[in-house]
Amino acid sequence: RRYRFQATAGHTAADLVACTMPLAPKTVALVGLEVPSFLLLGSLSSAISSVAGVAQAVARARIMASFARQGNLADCTRAGQSQAKLMSLVGTAAGIGLSWLVGPQPAHVIGLMLPLSLVSLYSVYRSCDHIVLTSLNLQRTERVYHAALDA
Repeated sequence: RRYRFQATAGHTAADLVACTMPLAPKTVALVGLEVPSFLLLGSLSSAISSVAGVAQAVARARIMASFARQGNLADCTRAGQSQAKLMSLVGTAAGIGLSWLVGPQPAHVIGLMLPLSLVSLYSVYRSCDHIVLTSLNLQRTERVYHAALDA
C-alpha cells in the first residue's frame, strides 16, 4: 500500500518537473558544459516517472493478489486494469477540456495542477486504507514478533 501511494507521489513529482520546463533558462552549466535545461528537466521527469511506474506495477500486483479469491487473480487484474484505463481516459478528457480554460501559461497550468494533484494524492491515500493485504511483509512481521515478545 505504501508503494502505491509513493508511486502516485512520484508521478505527481514527475509531472510537476515537466510543467516547470518552460520556466527554466535555455541552458544550464553542468560540469563545465552548457546543457539544454529542457533536456535535463525532461530526463529528470522521465526518470522519476519510470521509477514510479515500476513501484506502481509492483504495488498493483500485490493489491490485485489480495483481492483475488478462489483463484480468480486474472479476473481481478482485468477488472482493475479496465477501471484504471477508463479513469485515465476520463482524466485525459477532463484535462483537455480544462486546457481551453487555463491556456498555455506554465504558471496557470501549475496553479491548476497543484490542487488537482493534492486531491489525487488524498484519494490514493484514502483508498489504500480499504485494502487488506493478506500476507506479511517485513514491517508487519516485525510488529507481530514485537507484540509476541512483549507479551
